[in-house]
Amino acid sequence: MPEPSGLFRREALEHRADAHLRAEPLRLGSRWGRRAPLGLLGLFAAATVAGLVVHVDERASGPSLVGADGTAVQGVLPASARDRLIATGRVDLDLPGGRRVTLRIDPGGVGTVDAGDAARRFGRGEVAGLLATSTSLIGVEGRLGVPVAPAERGRARASVRLGSQALLPMLLSGLLDRGAGT
Repeated sequence: MPEPSGLFRREALEHRADAHLRAEPLRLGSRWGRRAPLGLLGLFAAATVAGLVVHVDERASGPSLVGADGTAVQGVLPASARDRLIATGRVDLDLPGGRRVTLRIDPGGVGTVDAGDAARRFGRGEVAGLLATSTSLIGVEGRLGVPVAPAERGRARASVRLGSQALLPMLLSGLLDRGAGT
């Protein structure tokens, strides 16, 4: 070994020379180090249970108009909502003020709507969004039992609950469907 310069003390050089003789392995003997894997396993189990217990609604929605009298309502929805709409006879309306009301509909108030007619009545952008997810549209007409306030009349949002599914299977099916197409 070459002669060390006067920059380092002899004790420091000796300590460095036999450091490999005194080396000890790193010890993770603390409690958190042993319990971390169990904590992660518990967190995973809790997330799995929550994913199976928490349900998410599947809804079909579209634009609607509340008439000047506050009771007449017209709306347009994707055709996929037809069977559920006829079975339940219910449409939820989200009014401009943020309030949600339920509209009862008889099966005679549900019919097929031409995309051009729907675009003139509800707006081309609204119908284009619906046609991006559905090939055909249905029109919904009904009357509210109690008139809504004048501030809540005009444009609204109609929606129908199609079903409910647990969160975890829904997320997994979405991931698997997306992965199959790529």
